[in-house]
Amino acid sequence: MEKPLSSPPPLSSTDRTRLRRHPERGQADRAALDAILDAGWVVHIAFTTGGGQPLAIPTTYVRIDAQIYVHGAVASGMLRAAGGGADLCATVTLLDGLVLARSAFHHSMNYRSAVILGRARLVTDAAEKRRALEALVERLVPGRMQTARPPSAEELKTTSVLALPLDEASVKIRTGPPIDGESDVTWPAWAGVIPLAIASGAPEPASETRGAPPARTLAGPVSLSAPVAEQRHGDWVLSDDRSRVDFARVTEWLAGSYWCPGIPRAAVERAAGGSSLVAGAYDAAGEQVGYLRVVSDCTRFANLMDVFVAEAHRGHGLGRALVRFALAHPAHREIARWMLGTKDAHGVYAREGFRPIDEPGRLMQRLVAPPWSAP
Repeated sequence: MEKPLSSPPPLSSTDRTRLRRHPERGQADRAALDAILDAGWVVHIAFTTGGGQPLAIPTTYVRIDAQIYVHGAVASGMLRAAGGGADLCATVTLLDGLVLARSAFHHSMNYRSAVILGRARLVTDAAEKRRALEALVERLVPGRMQTARPPSAEELKTTSVLALPLDEASVKIRTGPPIDGESDVTWPAWAGVIPLAIASGAPEPASETRGAPPARTLAGPVSLSAPVAEQRHGDWVLSDDRSRVDFARVTEWLAGSYWCPGIPRAAVERAAGGSSLVAGAYDAAGEQVGYLRVVSDCTRFANLMDVFVAEAHRGHGLGRALVRFALAHPAHREIARWMLGTKDAHGVYAREGFRPIDEPGRLMQRLVAPPWSAP
C-alpha cells in the first residue's frame, strides 16, 4: 500500500528565530517559507570574514527540497568563507505594496520575508552540483536548459555550489490596509495600498541572436510590447514613450473637445492606462503638441481615439502622421478591423483607408453619461 505524502514540518522555533517585533506577523508554516523562496529572485547572505568584517552579499539561488543552493566562482570570498563553516544569515524579501496611511508615521509596506540561519555545505558530488545549477537557470527562465548550452566540465570545475539547510528559519508577512490612529481617520489625505510587482519586459535581443525569446520568466509572461518607437515628421517627433506624455496639457485639450467635454485628468490617465498605444507629437523643444491613443486587443480589433493636434501646429499633416504612426505600429500588425468616430474629419481619415461601415446594422452601441458630464 502506498504511503501518504507527508506534509512539510513546521518551521523551527529557536531563540534566534523568535520574532520580537510584531510577532503576530510570523508564520510557523513551512509551506509559507517555501512559497517565499520559490517566488524570490535574490538572497542576501550575511557573514563575518576571518578579520571580523561583516558583509552581506546578494546572489541568486534555488530551493530544492529542504535547502537552498547558491553558486559563484571558486575564488569568491563569500563562498570560501561559507564553505569553510562560517555562520550565515540568508534573507529573501518580496515587496508586495506600498501602504500609505493618513499620517506619515504610519506609512508601511506589505511584504513577505524569510530569514535563514545556519552553516552551508560545500557541494562536492558532481551530479548534485549539476542538478543545482540547472535548476537555478530553469527556475528563473522555465525551459531555458532545453536551448542553452549546458556547462562544460571546465566551467563546473571553476564554480562552487553551496547548500544551506532550512533547519532554522523564520517567516514574517505583512498584508492589508494602513493602520491609522483614531485621531487621523478624518485627516484629508488619501490612504490605501499601492500594489507592487516585478514584471517581464519586452525582450532586447543581442546581436546575431537566433531563435525566439523565452515565453516567460519567474516574473510571468514576457511582455509582447515593443521597445519605444519613434519617428520624425518634419520638425516634430512622434513617440509611443508614455513617460513623455504631458497629461495636464492633454487633459486641457480633451476637456475642451466635443467628444469628451469636461473630462478630468484622472479619467484621461485611466483611459491611457487601458490603451494598447499612447502616442504623442513633440516639437523641437520637446513640448507636446499632439496626442492619440488606441484601444485594441492587438490581434483583431482596434479603436482609434482622442486624435488631437494643438491649434498652432495644425496644417502640417501632423494629425495624419499620428494616425499613420498608429496604423503601422508594431503592436498592431495583426489588426483586421480598425474603427473610429469623428464628426468633421471624415476626409482626413479617408486618406488613410477609413470608410463608412458597410453593414451598420451589424453594429450596436450602449451609451451612458460619463460621471464627469453635467447633469
